[in-house]
Amino acid sequence: MNHNKFDSCITHTADWAFFPDHSADFLGPYSGCVFAKPQPASPWVDLPPQRITGDYGGPFDLFGHSIATSNGRLFVGAPLQDLGAQDSGSVHVFSFIDRSWREEALLLPDVARTCLWFGSTLAADGDRLAVSAPSAGDHCGNSGEVYVFECEAGDWMLIEKKTSSLPAALYSFGSELDLEGDRLSVTSRPRPFCSGGNPIVAEYRITDARRSVRTDITASCDDPETSTAPDTSHHPRNAAPSESNRSASGKTKSSRARSEGGLGSTELNWRPGPPAC
Repeated sequence: MNHNKFDSCITHTADWAFFPDHSADFLGPYSGCVFAKPQPASPWVDLPPQRITGDYGGPFDLFGHSIATSNGRLFVGAPLQDLGAQDSGSVHVFSFIDRSWREEALLLPDVARTCLWFGSTLAADGDRLAVSAPSAGDHCGNSGEVYVFECEAGDWMLIEKKTSSLPAALYSFGSELDLEGDRLSVTSRPRPFCSGGNPIVAEYRITDARRSVRTDITASCDDPETSTAPDTSHHPRNAAPSESNRSASGKTKSSRARSEGGLGSTELNWRPGPPAC
C-alpha cells in the first residue's frame, strides 16, 4: 500500500530514499525534480545520488508535486505539465535499469483539459496506480476526478475513472488517495470559498463487474454566489516574473496508457474524513 497527500513528501523503499522538489529550476522555474539516494543497506550504496526529471520537462511543470512507489517503480506527478492543454498534467513512471532511474511510461488523462491538474495526488499498490485531478469539473470549477491505471505485460491501461457524486463542486474530489488491493479511498476536502465543513471520504471496491453504484450526499456552501471559481492566488505562475512565462511550443503529447474497457468499481460508502487542518 502506498498513499500520499496533496503535498509531496519524502518516500522510502528498502533500497532507495526519494526526495521530491517541485520548485527546483533545473529546466526552468518550478520545473521540479526528484533526488534518489541509495539506502545504507542497498546493493547500490556505491552509486551517487541521482537527479530524476521527466520527459518533455519545462517551466512550471511542478514535477515531483506527488510521488509514490510500488513493485520497484517510482511514480512522479507533474500536475501543471502542458501536454495537450495548459496545466493538464501528467504522471511519469520510472524503473531502475542499468544502475539508473529511467522513464518507462508517461501517463496522461484520457482527455486533456486546461487546468485539470492530473497527477496532483498518487496512490500505488502492486501494478495499480490511482491518480487524482482535483481541479477537473465544470461545477464551480473544481469537482475533481480520479483515474485508476493498471499495468499488464508492461502496458499501462486506464481501467476506471471516477467523479464525485456530490451535487456541487464544494469539495476537491481526490485531495487525498489511499489504495490497498481492490480498495480505493478518495478524500474530498472543502473548497476554500466554503466556510466550515470537514473532509468526506468515499470508499470503492475495484471489481470486474464493470459497473459503478453511487450514493449521493448533500452539502451546502454558505455563500454560493462566491463559489464560481477556484482560488488561484498561490498558483506558481502568479508568483513568478512575467518574463518567465513558458511557451507551450516544442512539447509533444505522449502516452503509453490505453484507455479502454477494463475493471469497474463499486462505491461502498461515504464516511466523514478527519477534521480539516
